This record gives sequence, structure tokens and C-alpha cells, in this order.
Amino acid sequence: MTTNEAKLIRSALKPFQDSGLIAESTMQEIMEPRPEDNKAPRPDLLTRREACEILKCSGQSMINWAKSGLIIPIKLAGKRAIRYRMQDVEALLSTKS
Repeated sequence: MTTNEAKLIRSALKPFQDSGLIAESTMQEIMEPRPEDNKAPRPDLLTRREACEILKCSGQSMINWAKSGLIIPIKLAGKRAIRYRMQDVEALLSTKS
């Protein structure tokens, strides 16, 4: 949960807390981050920008290479985000040199 989301939720629930319908302990429990919210990004997956920096190419080159099958993009579930495996980027880097 981002800071702005936490502020928005706290402000929305403030009247209920003031009226005594929600205890302070319950508010703290609601606002405490969940373990899945703090997942670290997988080090073996790279964003398009990170892959481009390693390969010293443009984003369009990555798209073209994916279309031609030189590298396989990974679409994250429920998101429009694309990631690339580090091992695939390294393999492409060795063939590019």
C-alpha cells in the first residue's frame, strides 16, 4: 500500500474511529502492510528498460527481437508489465557481441 493510499483510507475511516465504531487497534491492523505488499522484485527478471541498458539498445529493438523469437518476454499476470529473464538477456548479449 502506498503512502497516498494509506492516507486516503485513514481519512475515509477517521469519522468511524472518532465515533467509536472502529478502535485504534483495528485501525492499526488495517493500515499495517501485508506480506504480499512488500514482495521484492525478482532479481532474475528485468524490465524492458533494464534489459535495454544491459544490451545497449532501444525499447523498439527489444520488441522486434521478441517478435522474431530472439528473446522471450514474460507477461506478468494481471498486469500489462513485460519482463525478461536475465539468462535470456545474457544469451542475447553473447550472440550480439
